[in-house]
Amino acid sequence: MNNITQLPQDWGTAASLNARLTSGNLSFEELEAISTELRPLFYSTSSKVRVLAQEIFETLKEVKKQLEERDFGLVAELQAIGGTVEKLWLQQQSLTPEELAEEIVALEKQLIQLKMPFSPRLRAKHKALEQELEKLQFAFVFPVVSELEETENTFASELKKMAEGVENGGSLDELTETQKKEVYRSVPQGASPEGVAHAMDTYLESLRAQAHLAQHFFAGRIEEGFQAQLDLPEDVRMRIDDLIWEAAGQALIDPTLPENHQLMAGAVLQSLEERMGYADIL
Repeated sequence: MNNITQLPQDWGTAASLNARLTSGNLSFEELEAISTELRPLFYSTSSKVRVLAQEIFETLKEVKKQLEERDFGLVAELQAIGGTVEKLWLQQQSLTPEELAEEIVALEKQLIQLKMPFSPRLRAKHKALEQELEKLQFAFVFPVVSELEETENTFASELKKMAEGVENGGSLDELTETQKKEVYRSVPQGASPEGVAHAMDTYLESLRAQAHLAQHFFAGRIEEGFQAQLDLPEDVRMRIDDLIWEAAGQALIDPTLPENHQLMAGAVLQSLEERMGYADIL
């Protein structure tokens, strides 16, 4: 009975896999799925099914080989795009906004036009470039996020220097009242120098998390953005909601609409600037 019921099922599975494989334009995941479904057919009670399974397997190997060869050509293109992205990070201050915008759009088109790599390593590289371009565009629209990079004379680098000084016996005198308040969110006043220095690092990481939340909104990843917002202190969450309300002209907005994404990101970053103590300095 098992043979009678198994043979039609095996033949149907083999025919379906063969049709899917010969349809063309398959992704890496689809090829892996076919390979997984193919394995049981090598143990079919029908010799004809096993022969067909072997033929499908050989075709599968050939298709994978073709994709690997195609990936060889993608290596140079991905490297070139990556090099240009790094160059744009360095040239941000010397390029006009129009020039930078044109460069970013051109790179985005190049990346979109590339076929998705077969190699998992190259797929990861492709994804990383997409994320880096998004980050570059985000930093272009909202320059304040670059202050959270530990490069020369940024907010982050200066805060790191002060944290090192505090750990070695220095004070928080150079910080504004808002900045001190943010530092003392995670440690009580009178904590050890090491504890205060750690709190300053925590403060910086919290700001970066808020900037990442804004990037989610900017890119239209609304669900991820709201989830990240839950990780912020309650008073910060409430302030962001107030700023979105004000930016929208004291009206409710649909967060899923693309025209509201930049508004929401801008409100998050306005709150960020407040937490960085910019209002104290002005």
